[in-house]
Amino acid sequence: MTDITETDSQAWRPTHWHVQRGTEYEVLGEGCFQASMLPYADDLAVTVYRGEDGRLWARPTSEFNDGRFRPFLSNQGPEPGTRRHRLWAWWMAWKRRRYERSRALWSRAINRPPHWRVR
Repeated sequence: MTDITETDSQAWRPTHWHVQRGTEYEVLGEGCFQASMLPYADDLAVTVYRGEDGRLWARPTSEFNDGRFRPFLSNQGPEPGTRRHRLWAWWMAWKRRRYERSRALWSRAINRPPHWRVR
């Protein structure tokens, strides 16, 4: 097992951000999950990533790539790891939540019986 040293945490550079939380993570690589207990299968591909606090996380690669995490692109906003970027990520997450909430409210209004609609 590898220890995380101070030099590693100083070299932390986020590569992805979590869509719901807006937190940033650095992908360290992919690995194989091996267990003899169900429901997990042997040789399940996992993505290993590290948070800003230095904690290591592992998640099945299929879950990691299903839209929960988005990579930082050069044209996606401010430089990752800066205060400006954290503010930008918070703003984008707020806008996304607001958009999803308005979609949910509209879908509820549209799916109501006709007598509930304003005429």
